[in-house]
Amino acid sequence: MGLSHQRCVSTTVSLILCLLLSLTAVETATPGDPSSSGDYQGNDDSIHIGISHDLLDTFRLISQYAAATYCPDNNDSNDTLLTCPTGNCPLVEAAGAVTLSEFEDTPHFDDTGYIAVDDSNKMIILAIRGSISKQNWQADWDMIRVDINFCDGCHVHRGFKNSWSEIERAVVDNMRRAAELHPDYRLVVTGHSLGGAVATLAAGELRRVDDHFKAATELYTFGSPRVSNDDAADWLSEQSHLSWRITNEDDLVPRLPPRALGYHHTLPEYWIPRNGDDPNPGEIEWAALEDSSWGNEGEITPKRSAHHHYFGDISACSGDSDD
Repeated sequence: MGLSHQRCVSTTVSLILCLLLSLTAVETATPGDPSSSGDYQGNDDSIHIGISHDLLDTFRLISQYAAATYCPDNNDSNDTLLTCPTGNCPLVEAAGAVTLSEFEDTPHFDDTGYIAVDDSNKMIILAIRGSISKQNWQADWDMIRVDINFCDGCHVHRGFKNSWSEIERAVVDNMRRAAELHPDYRLVVTGHSLGGAVATLAAGELRRVDDHFKAATELYTFGSPRVSNDDAADWLSEQSHLSWRITNEDDLVPRLPPRALGYHHTLPEYWIPRNGDDPNPGEIEWAALEDSSWGNEGEITPKRSAHHHYFGDISACSGDSDD
């Protein structure tokens, strides 16, 4: 799809999605301890204000791995240095991360991303790109909920599940090989937008099928839409406390699909209330709350422009950053 056509489609979709938000109601919540470092341990429904500088640095680094998925040279051949010609992943470039496996343009859903090794930070990273093609948008709009083998009663978005299923076997096999080569490395799964939704399912499955993955896999999503019903969201949230779902200001995408269609978010949420490109760690709020008037859900007028700004212009390589 050409960029002009892509922007037209994106704008039209944004208008339609705004109408869907009228289906969504809100409730209230009460702020909690402002001194927290941002280390979520579960069973805590307070609102916390402020995270540590270390956690902010981690968010910034991982967001740049998500950003790198939008750059075509990072998805078309193995054993290459990750680079971003738009200049929005300097930490990744400085780390000298190299891809072990790259995938793009899968036949049905255009899944695109890579598995990379970062020896500087001792990490293995699975990163999945967000929506830029017709196939991606078709997956986004396939909102029928279907069963998944996470738990009894677990249902997930069919388009996201189909996207994950198309790469699942290869990703699980390649992640196992990477972990065998680097047994002491952190295992990181990340993605922005649609990539965040697929990354959520990927992390859930990796943790489900392998005890090492269950203990070690970290999940970071940026501007992810809702992925599942409440049973699956609870299962994913309780499966591991190494998950960070990050939202920015009034980003439209995390408000979708609407709760009125039976969709719920995983927890906790880390919300950037202002200056998404370079936020102050003392202002980032986080809580294990959903269906509340706090955080991204509490913003009165959601906008698509905020969707591109997570610790920098996260989708700059796509050419679709500020429409």
